[in-house]
Amino acid sequence: MSVQTWRTDRSTLRSLCDVLRHAALAAAIVGISAAQAPAATPATAKRPAEEAAGNKPAAKKPTPETLPPLEKASWIWADLRDEVCQLRTPITLGKAPSAASILITADNGYELYINGAKVGEDIGPGADVWGTIKRYDITSRLARGKNAIGIRGTDLGGERGVVAAVRIELQGGPPLEIVTDAAWHVTRKGDPLDHSHPEFVEGPEWGKATVVGPMGVAPWGKLACTGPATGGRRQTGPQAATGFLHCQNVRFTRKTKAD
Repeated sequence: MSVQTWRTDRSTLRSLCDVLRHAALAAAIVGISAAQAPAATPATAKRPAEEAAGNKPAAKKPTPETLPPLEKASWIWADLRDEVCQLRTPITLGKAPSAASILITADNGYELYINGAKVGEDIGPGADVWGTIKRYDITSRLARGKNAIGIRGTDLGGERGVVAAVRIELQGGPPLEIVTDAAWHVTRKGDPLDHSHPEFVEGPEWGKATVVGPMGVAPWGKLACTGPATGGRRQTGPQAATGFLHCQNVRFTRKTKAD
């Protein structure tokens, strides 16, 4: 063997040894990482197989929303001799609500305003109107500071009254609940577009509401929302007999500049 050939073979051997040494070091590092990794639990081991089969893990069910306490509300009006009445109540919030809703119905109709803007209305001569509790999501209608709810009640003959309940969720604090009762302010004439404004100043014609009766009083009986809102009118069958009705749900979204 020549000197040149011997040197070439020696150089090749040295390179091969370096490659083997680096490979051994890499294998050792991989082994340490695998030993430190947490062992797969039955749930995590099963997940890839389920996802490969097209079976996604079941989503968590949302927490049911707590509805406003309509059972604590009273049917109210102004002078019971008047077919039309105006009702309002001021609200002061320390912060913007995280959620808020109102349940409302009337015999025979109402127009609901919050902070100078119309929220909704309903009117009709039959029990399908006063027997339907409507739920309005009013989260975007309320703000930090002064707020006001204004309602015009209309009667088409016979018994008359408005009943409503509000629940306002405040982040980091207890909820605020408001129901129609003797503390509401009423008058005979007016426009809810005006008296629902937070800065509205009441004149001497405004007084305390007349309480017709608590929830459950005749002729209306006990009305309530049960379960998810369905958007239907008065139910037939057992629910109609007990007076427990599904809500008609109306939701609002906050407008953006693009709107």
